[in-house]
Amino acid sequence: MTSSCVEWVGSRDHDGYGKWLAGENRNRHAHSVVFEELNGKVSKGLCVLHKCDNRACINPDHLFLGTHKENARDRSRKGRSNNRIPMSEEKVLSIRKLKGLCPQYEIASIFGISQSFVSRIQNNKRWSLDA
Repeated sequence: MTSSCVEWVGSRDHDGYGKWLAGENRNRHAHSVVFEELNGKVSKGLCVLHKCDNRACINPDHLFLGTHKENARDRSRKGRSNNRIPMSEEKVLSIRKLKGLCPQYEIASIFGISQSFVSRIQNNKRWSLDA
């Protein structure tokens, strides 16, 4: 990748993906809409993935197609599978210190986890530490 990320400036969902209102009150991921505008409709069973792992990125050069299984493998290979991410005590404490200082989706992007995972950590529903 030689080009920089182009971040969606509109609203984002709870996981940090750009939200695109696609009619009839149906939200879609902005990166998927951009991909389809340039390449045509995505076939059933495929999804639009990010080479850059930046959920808010809509740069067409950073987007590619893959199956849901390939997406899961990509997440796991890059250490982003929420259920299997090894979280050190240092990371957990850092995530907790950021509570209220910046949006959870930004923290999620920094650590490569979902916003809901950040919420569970910050609210002591995951990784209870004896302090």
